[in-house]
Amino acid sequence: KYDEGVGDDPKTPQYDGPDIPESTVWSPYHDYSKWGRFEVRAEARSPVITVILYCAPDQRPATKPIYEMNWDSVRLTEIPYPEARLAGDGVKLEPDKRIRDLVVNVQSGEGTAQVTWGTKIPAGASQVLYRFNDSQSVSARANAGGKETLRCSDFPFASPVLYESSRKRHWVTLEDFRPPEAAVELEVVALSRVCVEGECKTLASPVLRVKLK
Repeated sequence: KYDEGVGDDPKTPQYDGPDIPESTVWSPYHDYSKWGRFEVRAEARSPVITVILYCAPDQRPATKPIYEMNWDSVRLTEIPYPEARLAGDGVKLEPDKRIRDLVVNVQSGEGTAQVTWGTKIPAGASQVLYRFNDSQSVSARANAGGKETLRCSDFPFASPVLYESSRKRHWVTLEDFRPPEAAVELEVVALSRVCVEGECKTLASPVLRVKLK
């Protein structure tokens, strides 16, 4: 039976629910006449993820059968962060006060180092960047007055990204931690991926310097 309330007929009541947030990420549009796949990737901006399934079939003529839209096999899958680091290589590492209490504990005999810190707001992922300095590098920094602009690319070593569930305390173990023979200092920066006012950001800690010799 022809139904004047199906599809885009003007008599169809307008949607009167809450507005869809601008932060909603949509998959590409597909006009399927048979089974097809929709896929969208997005970074969570809250502890709750809402998945919206949307279709808009055209109004059929009165002489045609109704076109049905069926959803099947809906899945929500966790995937890794798309980059190896939580900050791009060219990103300037500005110390953020929302990261605090950065502590490094080096166990030379074990070949590991533990890095711990806290964040004032929950994080969904964390990572540690680090590098080793020889005595010449330390002296050059001192002669420059200690002022240095650091970028992510300045740190050749990085821990794997640690995925968390809205945590404020963070613990990363650096495996196979073998400082070069000439290294006299370790520099560490902690990164945490957080959500601030609906926007995902990577926060960086101040640089922590640890004497090795």
